[in-house]
Amino acid sequence: MRKRWGLTLIEMIIAVALLATLTGTIIAKYNDFGKIQTATAVWNRMQQVFKEAKTNALSGKKDCAVCGGADGTCNEESDSRLLGWRVNINPGGVNGYSIEGLCNNPADPTSPFTFMQRTEVFPDNATISVITAGPIPVDVNILFKPLNGGTNRTSNLNLRVTDASGNYNSILVDTDGEVTAN
Repeated sequence: MRKRWGLTLIEMIIAVALLATLTGTIIAKYNDFGKIQTATAVWNRMQQVFKEAKTNALSGKKDCAVCGGADGTCNEESDSRLLGWRVNINPGGVNGYSIEGLCNNPADPTSPFTFMQRTEVFPDNATISVITAGPIPVDVNILFKPLNGGTNRTSNLNLRVTDASGNYNSILVDTDGEVTAN
């Protein structure tokens, strides 16, 4: 009997089926990896934004043309008018954030002046929610106060950034303005 040196048709079909299964699994994992990376990028960005607002408030960063005294320059009067830096989460129901500085409006204390406002919208496959209360209602915000620090919150704000697959990372902002990743 002769020894054979090739593969039968059945062996070839099995090998191709195994390769197709492995390729499909790798592609599915790669797609999930992209979704997870997007949510992680949003999580990192939110941490940066909270820390930026806190730093700006503690350092007294302001726009003197908006917060300045009668002559529009930075002075002791403008220092006392700075209310802090606010981060709005999901402003107007949009999946994202806005950050802005706030100064007291002497003519109408209930309507502060805003300056250096910036808004960013997140990708659809990454959402932000409050852990204890489900989806965030419109315009949840946190104000980082100048000088002595702290925030306008009477309780800690615990946020969850979730990707399309349900994976999540959390951020805790306490009443003193400390930002920590959970």
